[in-house]
Amino acid sequence: DWHYLTSLGLIIDLTEYSKLWNVVLMMHGMDIDFQSFTSAITWLPSKVDLVKLRKSFMNVASFDTKKGNKYHLLHIEESNIGDRVHLEPTVSPLCISRTVVPPYAYVKTSIEKETKDPRTPKTSFACLIWQEVIMS
Repeated sequence: DWHYLTSLGLIIDLTEYSKLWNVVLMMHGMDIDFQSFTSAITWLPSKVDLVKLRKSFMNVASFDTKKGNKYHLLHIEESNIGDRVHLEPTVSPLCISRTVVPPYAYVKTSIEKETKDPRTPKTSFACLIWQEVIMS
């Protein structure tokens, strides 16, 4: 984890908004798709194999994967996680599905909604390619 964080400094400054980081996280074992956005600095290689991120936005957050000598899974699907949110699973898996979590929230239990929150942006493959071209 230390080597990963120390090598990110300059690289993350130049390519923070690239989907290249999704590939790097996949290679470390994270179950992430290309429609999701997350900051690579949030995830340590020792924890990414316990996380599933699908069609979601998550900028900078903190999270625990171990509670009471048990490892817990984290599933985030079709959701937006606000800045500086702390995720502490008390059940496995902690599911956050089709919702918007406000900044500075502390989440201990699963949040699952039947329908997608209207505040979450709609994404398409063409929009994804356009954003990658503009951000590069």
